[in-house]
Amino acid sequence: MGNTSTWIAVIDHDAATREALVTLLGTMEWKALSFSSGYLFIDSLRFTQPDCIILDLHMPYMSGFTIMSKLGQLAKKIPVIVLTRHELTEDFKQACLSSAVAILQKPIDEQALNTAIKKALNKKLASFSASRLAI
Repeated sequence: MGNTSTWIAVIDHDAATREALVTLLGTMEWKALSFSSGYLFIDSLRFTQPDCIILDLHMPYMSGFTIMSKLGQLAKKIPVIVLTRHELTEDFKQACLSSAVAILQKPIDEQALNTAIKKALNKKLASFSASRLAI
């Protein structure tokens, strides 16, 4: 399914959720690195950039919304999959989808997650191809 050069950032303040997601992604053959806060993730962008982000929406200190906003400010076009335990209104989902590829409810369905990752990576590939054509 995955490949060794592609990696996914998992950003969630809950250690058990991060560990479970990284383990699940490993069984799906995706390489993943986890971050306990948005600050740590944003700081890591100085050194490396993931191919996709799995992002908890509701976190203390720096929310998923803030992280998506910072990515825009930094002109980082990294596809985001949003995770939440909260029930979201349809308007709220549409607002999130302006910045995210998918919104998934916790607990995560493995097939839905894998489909969202493939969609995110296809979006990144399409964006990369389009930018190369513009050169």
